[in-house]
Amino acid sequence: MVNEQFTDERNAANGHYGQTLKRITLYLSSMKDKVIIQICMGSSCFSRGNARTLKTIQNYLKEHNLEGDVILKGNHCFENCSNGPVLKINDQLNENITQENILELLEKTFNQEV
Repeated sequence: MVNEQFTDERNAANGHYGQTLKRITLYLSSMKDKVIIQICMGSSCFSRGNARTLKTIQNYLKEHNLEGDVILKGNHCFENCSNGPVLKINDQLNENITQENILELLEKTFNQEV
């Protein structure tokens, strides 16, 4: 009886873990085609213009119906303050971001005209 109870509990746990693993796998596969934009929200980059840059990115994504294709997140600091404002698109670090060059960078990333 104890062995049967243990077996039932173990099978239930394995079923739960299997479902969780399936959810994680589906989530990760849905993320692999997304562009990841990380914008520095550290005090130096923020005061140099990344607050405006964030709004520009959000507006661009909305206007071009790209919101579902992007993971946009803030990052505390990329430790590259002297070259700020800074942001990353996927693994590419971009420095000295301005309102003009962020639009060019987004155009290049998404192969669209501004």
